[in-house]
Amino acid sequence: MMLYKDFYSLFIWFSYYDFENYKAINYIFPVSIIGLFGLISIFLKTPKTLSVKNTFRESWLVIILNLALTILFIIILKEHNGSEFLYLLFPIAIILANGLELVERTLIKEVLITVFFLCSLAVYFL
Repeated sequence: MMLYKDFYSLFIWFSYYDFENYKAINYIFPVSIIGLFGLISIFLKTPKTLSVKNTFRESWLVIILNLALTILFIIILKEHNGSEFLYLLFPIAIILANGLELVERTLIKEVLITVFFLCSLAVYFL
């Protein structure tokens, strides 16, 4: 009887929706910059990708699904300490790289890459 209780207790979902840790300036600044550029990249690249029928379209949809599942996973985690952003590295890196690919001017690309670099350094000084 005890074995069944332990087994069923594994299926009890508990989420702790306290995002107080993310209100610190060292989280808000880089997450907002990367999130903003990520959303811009998604909105600019998705229509062009969906209009052409090739293998990249399927890969793009898988990356978007991966990003959505990762965000859902971060929301339902019990403990929010900042390490969950490691799950976002893969989909966001691919989305941002494809977004930078759309920019035609080299100067704008270099400015955006410099902003990302300064954003990563600013975390340690804020």
